[in-house]
Amino acid sequence: MSSESQAQVGNIDPLPLTVKEEPTEASTTASQKLTGDIGSEEKPWHAAFPKPSVEADYLPSEQVLEELKDEEKKKGVLLVDLRRNDHDGKTIGDALNLPAQSLYTSIPTVVDLAIAANKPKIIYYCGQSLGRGSRAAAWTKEYIEKKGLGDKVSSFALEGGIKGWVKNADEKPDFKAFLGETDKAEGW
Repeated sequence: MSSESQAQVGNIDPLPLTVKEEPTEASTTASQKLTGDIGSEEKPWHAAFPKPSVEADYLPSEQVLEELKDEEKKKGVLLVDLRRNDHDGKTIGDALNLPAQSLYTSIPTVVDLAIAANKPKIIYYCGQSLGRGSRAAAWTKEYIEKKGLGDKVSSFALEGGIKGWVKNADEKPDFKAFLGETDKAEGW
């Protein structure tokens, strides 16, 4: 793509295809059709943001369960579900749904919200908390450290994500009690 056509489509810098076959109509994405850049793939969503400079801290699902069962401890937990397209209708407790693809620029707001709501523990999860969950927890931890807010709030990824929680719910009734449906719009 020429630099002139890049300027016209917002400086998209796509990665080349790694397959040897020419792309077909069926394998072409909507944005590729829009930009006319049929010979490339889109970068992963997180490539638009800096790589975290710190490692995420994980909390075992058993520990999170114990905190949710204790009414006082539960008040101090902010659960954030990072799923978007793979959101299957199940959630943990009263988790907020903030898709990871739009989270990075909202991290200061999430931290401010947690502090204002007196919820010093932010726990992120996605499918397995290996990509989005760990990345979000690391970015948030990095922000908290940079702003010197570690005495007010902390950030974690849920070990095993929602898939681990659902698996536990199949075997342990306590986990099932905190597994809810996300379609709560009925009656609004």
